[in-house]
Amino acid sequence: MIKLIASDMDGTLLGSDHMISEYSREVLARADTCGKIIALATGRALSELRGIIDDIPALRYAICENGAVIYDLHAKKCVHREIIP
Repeated sequence: MIKLIASDMDGTLLGSDHMISEYSREVLARADTCGKIIALATGRALSELRGIIDDIPALRYAICENGAVIYDLHAKKCVHREIIP
C-alpha cells in the first residue's frame, strides 16, 4: 500500500508556466483525503517554496536542498538536516 507520494517540482508538478495545474491540485487533494502523505522533493531551499506551499494545503513534507533538509510543514519544524563540513 502506498503511504507517501513525493513529487519533484520543476517540469513535474509545475508546468512550463511555473504554476500547478488545477488537475494536479485536485489529485493531491484526493490523495490527502485518502490518507496519503504528500511531499515535495526539490533542489530548492525552503524559502523558495512559500508560494507553492501555500497553494497545496495537503503538503506535509518539503525535501529541500537536494535532500539535505527535510521540513515538516504541518509541525513547522526541521526533521532532518545534513551539513557538509
